Amino acid sequence: MLAAACEDKSIQTWSISPPQNGQPLTADLIKSLQTYSHDAAADDVAFAPDGTALYSAGADKTIKQWKVASDAATKTLQHPNFVDAVAFDNTGARLATGCHDGKVRIGMS
Repeated sequence: MLAAACEDKSIQTWSISPPQNGQPLTADLIKSLQTYSHDAAADDVAFAPDGTALYSAGADKTIKQWKVASDAATKTLQHPNFVDAVAFDNTGARLATGCHDGKVRIGMS
């Protein structure tokens, strides 16, 4: 799965099938999947290490947790300002968020 944070307030996702026998990647191997949305521009997206959820950061001052293949956010974390980045540590146990107020916040995923 591939995900992109978009300025139009959306998180777009696609599935990509690997090419066979050394063939190049073509458009027919890329299928549009789920679209998620924020109330303002989406700034970043990260997959949970187990692949069952993704987290998105937005200019609406939130981090949203989305279950893959679900329409609604399963968790929303409020921030005091625009959220510019979201990432997991290498163990997948901690989620770091970068906020427009210049602070990095670290919490449990």
